[in-house]
Amino acid sequence: MGNIQVTIARKEIRISGIHTHVFARFLTTELLEIVMSKSRRVNVFFEGEPGPGGGGMDIKIVFDGELSDLEMNTVARFFKLKGANIKVVR
Repeated sequence: MGNIQVTIARKEIRISGIHTHVFARFLTTELLEIVMSKSRRVNVFFEGEPGPGGGGMDIKIVFDGELSDLEMNTVARFFKLKGANIKVVR
């Protein structure tokens, strides 16, 4: 995962430094499978430029409700296993 930075908060997850559309889609799909077990609404925003010329793409996932401690820990563990730099804001 390299230089990917992840910030996990109660109502949103921010991922920055993604360099391909394929990897952005993979991360988004995997994350939504982890946190969408409850009936909550999610908005996903993509910003930036992937590829060698860009600084990387950012993903912002915003929830209509708060993530539980268990969900936040699970998401942190998911990214830790992928080698990302993680910040959890409670």
